[in-house]
Amino acid sequence: MSSALSYAYKTRKIGHDPSKHVEPPRVTRPKPLVWTVERVERWRRTGHVPGPVMVWTAQQAGEFLDYCEESGERLYPLFHLTMTRGLRRGDGRRMEWPDLDLEVGTLSVVELADGSGPKTDAGVRTIDLDEENVRLLKAWRAKQSRERLRAGESWVASEVVFTRRNGEPLRDEFASQRFEVLVRRAGLPPIRSTTFGTVRRRSVWRPGRT
Repeated sequence: MSSALSYAYKTRKIGHDPSKHVEPPRVTRPKPLVWTVERVERWRRTGHVPGPVMVWTAQQAGEFLDYCEESGERLYPLFHLTMTRGLRRGDGRRMEWPDLDLEVGTLSVVELADGSGPKTDAGVRTIDLDEENVRLLKAWRAKQSRERLRAGESWVASEVVFTRRNGEPLRDEFASQRFEVLVRRAGLPPIRSTTFGTVRRRSVWRPGRT
């Protein structure tokens, strides 16, 4: 709005720019807290969550991924990609197959401002994928092809990577709700953030496990 008003003033469509006299409120974001062993123990005893934004350790995130894999969770590839590549929730939901190069092992992420273009130059970035990312995405593509054949004429065509069984793109709220359900089933403490850093699988801490 500020940009539009400024342009209107410069082109003499309005006599003054009211946005120059507005002071936007300051937004204070809560500081993330890590789920330490002590905090987890207290949470298990009392249900107390110490802050509005909680962050898992790498081992806890790995435990979640292992649970998803072992339970046959359909959206395991989405959660794995999100956590290991540090994607935002919307990044994974909006991702399309042309954004991926599975032969080279890269993902192009565009952070949209209004659905039509990137917010800033920094909103366009290329992310390297590891061998496990590529393997899971190739398996997901094959699974999506099988679902398309089963759906027949009811298939909703799009280039979106992660879809429902009928081809419809996933809703943000569905992915979030599913994530929360899986967290509870895995017996892990809740988190309030949808951005994950790079993590390693639990197998790193369990020698001999493949």
